Amino acid sequence: MTQPNPPRSLEAHLPHRGTMLLLTAIIGRSADTFTASVSITPAAAFYVPGSGVPAYAGLEYMAQTIAAGDGSQRLDNNLLPEVGFLLGSRRYHAVQDYFKDGDCLIIRVKNVFTAEGMAAFDCTIHVDDRLCAEATLNVYRPQSA
Repeated sequence: MTQPNPPRSLEAHLPHRGTMLLLTAIIGRSADTFTASVSITPAAAFYVPGSGVPAYAGLEYMAQTIAAGDGSQRLDNNLLPEVGFLLGSRRYHAVQDYFKDGDCLIIRVKNVFTAEGMAAFDCTIHVDDRLCAEATLNVYRPQSA
């Protein structure tokens, strides 16, 4: 994978701001794959003291990674990131109930289908090379007006 070139802030890739910007860093990308990370700390959105972040938040981590990948491609073409819509998911499966304090989640999304603003991505979340969650997400980004 190659790093986005030139390096840009995480905020440059996404329309999310403040507490709703859940990603911690962009790791890299290839033609059809984008990878980001999330560090689980007590300051993380949705953190439950004594448990961590509920695994269902993984869906949003995956969706934001898709958005960051789209934003990265748009920036490379001198366009600004745009809002997209998560339409649904298939087969979201998490092997644990919570992502624990201190975990560094690696979120990888791979585009497997694109047509007329619709796309599907195979998504995974790993911690220390251990698969923690996976799903296929369906998204839509309207064409610019």
